[in-house]
Amino acid sequence: MTEMLELMRQIADLGGPVILILIGASIYVLAVALFKFLQFRIAGVGRHKALHEAVNAWDAGDRASATSNLQRCNSYLVPVIEMAFQSTREDNEVSSPAEGGIVS
Repeated sequence: MTEMLELMRQIADLGGPVILILIGASIYVLAVALFKFLQFRIAGVGRHKALHEAVNAWDAGDRASATSNLQRCNSYLVPVIEMAFQSTREDNEVSSPAEGGIVS
C-alpha cells in the first residue's frame, strides 16, 4: 500500500494534478465501460435468434410457433415485432432483425 502511495506521489510530481485527474477519469471510464458491457450481456443485446425464428415462423404462416418464439425472447425488439404481428395488413411480411429490420 505504501508503494502505491509513493508511486502516486512520484506521478503527481512528474505531471502535476492534471495527471492525477486524468488517471481518475480513466479509472471511472473503465468502470462505466465494464458495467455497460455486463449490463448489455445480461440483457442479451445483439442476440436475436428467437426473434429470427419467430419472424420466419410468421412468414411461413405458423402463427402459434411465432408467438411461442416471441414469448421466450427477452430482446428489446419484442414490442416492435409484436406490433408488426398485430398489423391488419394482408401483405404482412416481416423481415428478420439480421436482414435489416422490419419490412411491411
